[in-house]
Amino acid sequence: GGGCTPRAASELIGRIACRPEEDGPSDGCVYSELRQCVGGACDASDAGSTAFFEYARLHGPLALFQTRETRSHVMGQCEEFSRAAYAMLASLGFEARYVLDFTDHVWVEVKLQNASGGNTTWVHADPSEGVLDQPLIYEKGWGKNLTMIFAFTPWSVEHVTARYTSDYAATVQRRAVPEDVLQGVLAEAQKRLERELPLRSWGDGAGSLSRDRSFADLALWGHFGDAVALPTAVAAR
Repeated sequence: GGGCTPRAASELIGRIACRPEEDGPSDGCVYSELRQCVGGACDASDAGSTAFFEYARLHGPLALFQTRETRSHVMGQCEEFSRAAYAMLASLGFEARYVLDFTDHVWVEVKLQNASGGNTTWVHADPSEGVLDQPLIYEKGWGKNLTMIFAFTPWSVEHVTARYTSDYAATVQRRAVPEDVLQGVLAEAQKRLERELPLRSWGDGAGSLSRDRSFADLALWGHFGDAVALPTAVAAR
């Protein structure tokens, strides 16, 4: 439901349980946000509208694609765009992974062949911004002071900050975590991933490529949870 105009900004009031119609197995609804319209953004065309509405945080790829019909094209924030992009790329046969920026943003990387047709490499892809292979956009375009950026698959984690900055030393200074300490933590995390993941489609070598997994398996995002503090404004981009 909604009392805001479709592209209006809103403020987060709290989190509540998902509505039954949005809480099916394929929806992957983690919770619903209770939000309030800001700046006089209530929909004047709806006589019964209020300043408050519920906004489901959907993790299921199919549910995200269906937001085109279910909530006026408002898929969500960068997290939802990235989940949908991951699922779409994987279903098309591309190897993809989820990228988490500790200064509050998420996007994906997709593995592509280089221009000479040789080896493949991970390429930056931000579905929220509609850009490909522009890794310095956050530092140079947005003016962000980056700290740590990690890329995840269900079976691996990689520190990729150097790809997204022209001054890696400055990111090390800002994060206040020595390089040897960070690498030690990453090595331990990788060991735990290898030991603790269930020994099924992606646990012991089978189905290790995105294209080998079913659409249901693409809902892997429970591994990441609420690692990012998300922006308060909900806007359709």
